[in-house]
Amino acid sequence: MTLLGSPTAAASYRTLLSDIDSSSNIFVGGLREQSTEAFINALDMFDDPPAVRFLTNGSVLKWMRRDFHVASLAADLTASDTLVLRDTEDDIENTLLVTDDSAIPLIAGDGQTVTPETDSEYVEAIQQHCSNAWEKHTEFNLRTPPRSRVYETLAEQLSDDMQSDYQTMLEEIGSTRSGRGETQDGDNLLNEVGLALLSGARQTELLYDLSNWGDRISLASRATFSRLKSKLEEHDFLETEKVPIEVGRPRQRLLLAERLHKFDADELPYAVRDELENSSD
Repeated sequence: MTLLGSPTAAASYRTLLSDIDSSSNIFVGGLREQSTEAFINALDMFDDPPAVRFLTNGSVLKWMRRDFHVASLAADLTASDTLVLRDTEDDIENTLLVTDDSAIPLIAGDGQTVTPETDSEYVEAIQQHCSNAWEKHTEFNLRTPPRSRVYETLAEQLSDDMQSDYQTMLEEIGSTRSGRGETQDGDNLLNEVGLALLSGARQTELLYDLSNWGDRISLASRATFSRLKSKLEEHDFLETEKVPIEVGRPRQRLLLAERLHKFDADELPYAVRDELENSSD
Protein backbone atom coordinates (compact mmCIF):
# COMPACT_ATOMS: atom_id res chain seq x y z
CA MET A 1 0.00 0.00 0.00
CA THR A 2 1.32 3.46 -0.87
CA LEU A 3 0.41 6.68 0.91
CA LEU A 4 0.98 9.85 -1.12
CA GLY A 5 0.10 13.53 -1.03
CA SER A 6 0.57 13.98 2.73
CA PRO A 7 2.91 16.49 4.41
CA THR A 8 5.50 13.68 4.42
CA ALA A 9 5.17 13.06 0.69
CA ALA A 10 8.95 12.93 0.15
CA ALA A 11 9.23 10.20 2.79
CA SER A 12 6.37 8.31 1.15
CA TYR A 13 8.05 8.51 -2.24
CA ARG A 14 11.29 7.36 -0.68
CA THR A 15 9.54 4.30 0.76
CA LEU A 16 8.00 3.61 -2.62
CA LEU A 17 11.33 3.94 -4.46
CA SER A 18 13.18 1.81 -1.91
CA ASP A 19 11.11 -1.17 -3.04
CA ILE A 20 12.27 -0.73 -6.65
CA ASP A 21 15.50 -2.32 -7.83
CA SER A 22 18.18 0.26 -8.61
CA SER A 23 18.77 -1.37 -12.00
CA SER A 24 15.17 -0.65 -13.02
CA ASN A 25 14.03 1.99 -15.47
CA ILE A 26 10.84 3.62 -14.28
CA PHE A 27 8.38 6.05 -15.79
CA VAL A 28 6.63 8.76 -13.77
CA GLY A 29 3.87 10.77 -15.37
CA GLY A 30 1.50 13.54 -14.42
CA LEU A 31 2.73 14.77 -11.04
CA ARG A 32 1.79 18.32 -10.13
CA GLU A 33 3.96 20.98 -8.47
CA GLN A 34 4.29 19.93 -4.84
CA SER A 35 4.37 16.24 -5.70
CA THR A 36 7.13 16.86 -8.25
CA GLU A 37 9.21 18.65 -5.64
CA ALA A 38 8.66 15.84 -3.14
CA PHE A 39 9.61 13.21 -5.72
CA ILE A 40 12.84 15.02 -6.67
CA ASN A 41 13.79 15.32 -3.00
CA ALA A 42 13.07 11.63 -2.45
CA LEU A 43 15.06 10.53 -5.49
CA ASP A 44 18.04 12.59 -4.30
CA MET A 45 18.13 10.62 -1.04
CA PHE A 46 19.41 7.47 -2.75
CA ASP A 47 23.05 6.64 -3.41
CA ASP A 48 22.06 4.30 -6.23
CA PRO A 49 18.59 5.30 -7.44
CA PRO A 50 16.71 3.77 -10.37
CA ALA A 51 16.73 5.60 -13.68
CA VAL A 52 13.61 7.75 -14.07
CA ARG A 53 11.80 9.08 -17.13
CA PHE A 54 9.66 11.93 -15.83
CA LEU A 55 6.86 13.42 -17.94
CA THR A 56 4.51 16.14 -16.78
CA ASN A 57 2.90 19.38 -17.86
CA GLY A 58 5.36 22.09 -18.87
CA SER A 59 3.88 24.54 -16.36
CA VAL A 60 4.92 22.22 -13.53
CA LEU A 61 8.55 22.03 -14.67
CA LYS A 62 8.68 25.80 -15.24
CA TRP A 63 7.37 26.24 -11.69
CA MET A 64 10.12 23.95 -10.44
CA ARG A 65 12.78 25.81 -12.43
CA ARG A 66 11.93 29.03 -10.61
CA ASP A 67 13.14 27.49 -7.35
CA PHE A 68 16.90 26.99 -7.46
CA HIS A 69 16.74 24.77 -4.39
CA VAL A 70 14.81 21.98 -6.12
CA ALA A 71 15.90 22.74 -9.72
CA SER A 72 19.58 22.37 -8.82
CA LEU A 73 18.85 18.98 -7.24
CA ALA A 74 17.03 17.93 -10.40
CA ALA A 75 20.02 19.16 -12.43
CA ASP A 76 22.32 16.96 -10.32
CA LEU A 77 20.11 13.95 -11.01
CA THR A 78 20.01 14.82 -14.70
CA ALA A 79 23.78 15.18 -14.88
CA SER A 80 24.21 11.72 -13.32
CA ASP A 81 21.80 10.19 -15.90
CA THR A 82 19.37 9.29 -13.12
CA LEU A 83 16.60 11.61 -14.29
CA VAL A 84 15.33 12.69 -17.69
CA LEU A 85 12.64 15.38 -17.76
CA ARG A 86 10.21 15.90 -20.61
CA ASP A 87 7.29 18.28 -20.73
CA THR A 88 3.93 18.27 -22.42
CA GLU A 89 1.27 20.93 -22.87
CA ASP A 90 -1.39 18.23 -22.64
CA ASP A 91 -3.12 17.33 -19.41
CA ILE A 92 -2.12 13.86 -18.18
CA GLU A 93 -5.25 12.18 -16.92
CA ASN A 94 -3.64 9.36 -14.94
CA THR A 95 -0.78 10.01 -12.55
CA LEU A 96 1.38 6.90 -12.62
CA LEU A 97 4.67 5.34 -11.63
CA VAL A 98 5.45 2.42 -13.92
CA THR A 99 8.21 -0.11 -13.23
CA ASP A 100 9.38 -3.17 -15.14
CA ASP A 101 6.60 -5.28 -13.62
CA SER A 102 4.01 -2.97 -12.06
CA ALA A 103 1.93 0.16 -12.58
CA ILE A 104 1.23 2.25 -9.51
CA PRO A 105 -1.46 4.97 -9.58
CA LEU A 106 -0.29 7.97 -7.56
CA ILE A 107 -3.25 9.55 -5.82
CA ALA A 108 -2.81 12.89 -4.06
CA GLY A 109 -4.60 13.43 -0.79
CA ASP A 110 -4.00 12.76 2.87
CA GLY A 111 -4.62 9.18 3.90
CA GLN A 112 -5.37 7.85 0.44
CA THR A 113 -3.76 4.56 -0.54
CA VAL A 114 -3.36 2.63 -3.75
CA THR A 115 -2.30 -0.89 -4.63
CA PRO A 116 0.15 -1.59 -7.49
CA GLU A 117 -1.27 -3.28 -10.57
CA THR A 118 0.85 -6.33 -11.43
CA ASP A 119 -1.21 -8.12 -14.06
CA SER A 120 1.31 -8.68 -16.87
CA GLU A 121 -1.03 -7.83 -19.76
CA TYR A 122 -2.23 -4.67 -18.05
CA VAL A 123 1.30 -3.58 -17.16
CA GLU A 124 2.54 -4.19 -20.73
CA ALA A 125 -0.30 -2.09 -22.11
CA ILE A 126 0.48 0.74 -19.68
CA GLN A 127 4.19 0.54 -20.50
CA GLN A 128 3.45 0.85 -24.21
CA HIS A 129 1.13 3.79 -23.61
CA CYS A 130 3.78 5.55 -21.54
CA SER A 131 6.48 4.87 -24.12
CA ASN A 132 4.30 6.34 -26.86
CA ALA A 133 3.63 9.45 -24.77
CA TRP A 134 7.33 9.77 -23.95
CA GLU A 135 8.46 9.61 -27.58
CA LYS A 136 6.14 12.46 -28.56
CA HIS A 137 8.00 15.00 -26.44
CA THR A 138 11.50 16.43 -26.09
CA GLU A 139 13.72 16.99 -23.08
CA PHE A 140 12.98 19.93 -20.82
CA ASN A 141 15.81 22.45 -20.36
CA LEU A 142 16.27 23.19 -16.67
CA ARG A 143 18.68 26.06 -17.38
CA THR A 144 20.04 25.46 -13.88
CA PRO A 145 23.53 24.26 -12.94
CA PRO A 146 23.80 21.10 -10.79
CA ARG A 147 24.05 22.01 -7.14
CA SER A 148 27.13 19.84 -6.58
CA ARG A 149 28.92 21.76 -9.36
CA VAL A 150 27.88 25.08 -7.80
CA TYR A 151 29.38 24.11 -4.44
CA GLU A 152 32.51 22.55 -5.92
CA THR A 153 33.37 25.47 -8.19
CA LEU A 154 32.55 28.03 -5.50
CA ALA A 155 35.10 26.45 -3.17
CA GLU A 156 37.68 26.15 -5.94
CA GLN A 157 37.32 29.61 -7.44
CA LEU A 158 36.57 31.69 -4.33
CA SER A 159 37.01 29.97 -0.96
CA ASP A 160 35.87 27.12 1.25
CA ASP A 161 34.34 29.63 3.66
CA MET A 162 32.37 31.22 0.85
CA GLN A 163 31.06 27.83 -0.23
CA SER A 164 30.16 26.90 3.34
CA ASP A 165 28.22 30.14 3.90
CA TYR A 166 26.35 29.80 0.63
CA GLN A 167 25.43 26.18 1.24
CA THR A 168 24.28 26.99 4.77
CA MET A 169 22.08 29.87 3.61
CA LEU A 170 20.59 27.95 0.72
CA GLU A 171 19.73 24.92 2.82
CA GLU A 172 18.40 27.09 5.65
CA ILE A 173 16.09 29.17 3.46
CA GLY A 174 14.74 26.04 1.77
CA SER A 175 13.21 27.73 -1.27
CA THR A 176 14.39 30.59 -3.49
CA ARG A 177 11.00 30.99 -5.11
CA SER A 178 9.55 34.50 -5.22
CA GLY A 179 7.57 35.63 -2.22
CA ARG A 180 10.05 34.81 0.54
CA GLY A 181 12.43 37.73 0.27
CA GLU A 182 10.79 40.26 -1.99
CA THR A 183 11.01 44.03 -1.90
CA GLN A 184 7.94 46.18 -2.44
CA ASP A 185 9.09 46.49 -6.06
CA GLY A 186 8.98 42.71 -6.49
CA ASP A 187 12.74 42.04 -6.43
CA ASN A 188 13.61 38.74 -4.78
CA LEU A 189 16.69 39.46 -2.67
CA LEU A 190 16.88 35.92 -1.28
CA ASN A 191 17.12 34.00 -4.53
CA GLU A 192 20.25 32.08 -5.52
CA VAL A 193 22.00 35.28 -6.65
CA GLY A 194 21.01 37.32 -3.61
CA LEU A 195 22.24 34.59 -1.27
CA ALA A 196 25.52 34.42 -3.18
CA LEU A 197 25.97 38.18 -2.79
CA LEU A 198 25.19 38.06 0.92
CA SER A 199 27.63 35.17 1.32
CA GLY A 200 30.21 37.14 -0.65
CA ALA A 201 29.68 40.18 1.57
CA ARG A 202 30.16 38.05 4.70
CA GLN A 203 33.48 36.86 3.26
CA THR A 204 34.44 40.27 1.76
CA GLU A 205 34.75 38.85 -1.76
CA LEU A 206 35.17 40.97 -4.89
CA LEU A 207 32.01 41.43 -6.93
CA TYR A 208 34.11 40.87 -10.05
CA ASP A 209 35.23 37.42 -8.89
CA LEU A 210 31.79 36.39 -7.67
CA SER A 211 29.88 37.53 -10.76
CA ASN A 212 32.44 35.94 -13.08
CA TRP A 213 32.05 32.67 -11.22
CA GLY A 214 28.26 32.84 -11.46
CA ASP A 215 28.40 33.65 -15.16
CA ARG A 216 30.83 30.80 -15.93
CA ILE A 217 28.66 28.14 -14.32
CA SER A 218 25.42 29.63 -15.75
CA LEU A 219 23.99 30.52 -12.37
CA ALA A 220 23.26 34.07 -13.58
CA SER A 221 24.80 36.71 -15.79
CA ARG A 222 27.24 39.34 -14.53
CA ALA A 223 24.55 41.94 -15.22
CA THR A 224 22.11 40.08 -12.95
CA PHE A 225 24.68 40.01 -10.15
CA SER A 226 25.33 43.72 -10.59
CA ARG A 227 21.63 44.61 -10.61
CA LEU A 228 20.84 42.61 -7.50
CA LYS A 229 23.94 43.97 -5.74
CA SER A 230 22.53 47.46 -6.32
CA LYS A 231 19.17 46.40 -4.88
CA LEU A 232 20.85 45.02 -1.76
CA GLU A 233 22.76 48.30 -1.45
CA GLU A 234 19.54 50.30 -1.81
CA HIS A 235 18.10 48.41 1.16
CA ASP A 236 21.33 48.85 3.12
CA PHE A 237 22.06 45.13 3.43
CA LEU A 238 25.51 45.50 1.93
CA GLU A 239 27.94 48.14 0.75
CA THR A 240 31.05 48.17 -1.39
CA GLU A 241 34.52 49.62 -1.22
CA LYS A 242 36.78 50.30 -4.17
CA VAL A 243 39.88 48.16 -4.62
CA PRO A 244 42.45 49.70 -7.00
CA ILE A 245 44.06 47.51 -9.66
CA GLU A 246 47.05 48.21 -11.89
CA VAL A 247 45.07 48.59 -15.11
CA GLY A 248 41.40 49.47 -15.53
CA ARG A 249 38.62 50.53 -13.22
CA PRO A 250 38.81 49.66 -9.51
CA ARG A 251 37.08 46.47 -8.38
CA GLN A 252 34.26 46.50 -5.82
CA ARG A 253 34.68 44.58 -2.58
CA LEU A 254 31.41 43.39 -1.06
CA LEU A 255 30.87 44.27 2.60
CA LEU A 256 27.99 43.28 4.83
CA ALA A 257 26.12 46.12 6.54
CA GLU A 258 27.54 46.57 10.05
CA ARG A 259 24.25 45.81 11.80
CA LEU A 260 24.24 42.35 10.15
CA HIS A 261 27.70 41.33 11.36
CA LYS A 262 26.23 39.70 14.46
CA PHE A 263 24.32 37.10 12.43
CA ASP A 264 25.75 33.70 11.52
CA ALA A 265 25.24 32.34 8.03
CA ASP A 266 22.17 30.33 9.04
CA GLU A 267 20.59 33.43 10.63
CA LEU A 268 21.37 36.03 7.99
CA PRO A 269 18.62 35.21 5.45
CA TYR A 270 15.99 35.45 8.19
CA ALA A 271 17.36 38.78 9.36
CA VAL A 272 17.11 40.14 5.82
CA ARG A 273 13.63 38.70 5.34
CA ASP A 274 12.40 40.14 8.65
CA GLU A 275 13.64 43.61 7.73
CA LEU A 276 11.96 43.41 4.34
CA GLU A 277 8.67 42.32 5.90
CA ASN A 278 8.82 45.07 8.52
CA SER A 279 9.57 47.71 5.91
CA SER A 280 6.46 46.72 3.94
CA ASP A 281 4.11 47.10 6.92
